[in-house]
Amino acid sequence: LCVPLQCNVQPYQHIASVVVDGSAFNKLRGNTYRFALGLKNQSAAPVALPAVELTLTDTGDQPVLRRVLTPLELGAPAALLAGGEWSGSLEMDVALGGDMPARIAGYRVLAFYP
Repeated sequence: LCVPLQCNVQPYQHIASVVVDGSAFNKLRGNTYRFALGLKNQSAAPVALPAVELTLTDTGDQPVLRRVLTPLELGAPAALLAGGEWSGSLEMDVALGGDMPARIAGYRVLAFYP
């Protein structure tokens, strides 16, 4: 149907099918950190890869910094095949001045569709 209508069908978005299979946030040197992430599609159909919100937290689990990472920024494919997995990593600088990097004690990851 899309040919005569000149439309494009995007991969199905079903966030309940996508789980964070693993993640890590490690300091490499200075203000440079590596964020590693693994996502898994638990459904029997392909699903669109979601965006990921990375929240850096302090010792009281209060947010210090939030950043949304798109599949493109993560170097991920647009979709996960049925039962498929994807993992990757991204180096990032966290230099906001003051004692910001010193306050980073943990992180949270949330997958969502914008």
